[in-house]
Amino acid sequence: MMTMNNPIRQTHLIHCDRFGFTLIEILMTVAILGVAGAMIVPYMANVHTFEVEGSVRQLVADLTYAQSDGLAKQAKRRMLFDDELTGYRLLGDDFTVDEDELYDPVSYHGDNTYIRDFATDDRFNVITVESVDFDDDQLFITYDEMGGPINAEDGPSEGGTIVISGDGESYEIVVAPFTGRVSVNKL
Repeated sequence: MMTMNNPIRQTHLIHCDRFGFTLIEILMTVAILGVAGAMIVPYMANVHTFEVEGSVRQLVADLTYAQSDGLAKQAKRRMLFDDELTGYRLLGDDFTVDEDELYDPVSYHGDNTYIRDFATDDRFNVITVESVDFDDDQLFITYDEMGGPINAEDGPSEGGTIVISGDGESYEIVVAPFTGRVSVNKL
């Protein structure tokens, strides 16, 4: 028969009933949370920077889509910016506004047209298009059936630039002549 006066049994019961944390455990937890917070907070403060960078990525993706869609369908494609520089649309072979917009496979609109409007789209409300300059101040870039940029007379394009700014940062998107290669420079 086992008695409660057994010292080994009493020690075991004392250690099993312990609830709580030691000072070292608490300090280690606070230190880990402090390091994690120090790493995350600077990124959270730059949310608008992420929005500007996201807008630049979206514009680059749309330029690339217009180029590759023209190549895939063996047809001309055009990215046309509106006069106020508040947005752009991707147009098919005839380049007729409101009639020849391309289909947007990842549409955020009910009509599935490939139109980006910076003024009304919450994803782009922190950015401003400062300038668009293709082939002597044109507000569009056109890709031919081979995916190369061309000018309004179907000759080789000189390429061009788009400057986007927001939250104190500016980016220049450059479309190279002949190849249509897109590159981004932070200004």
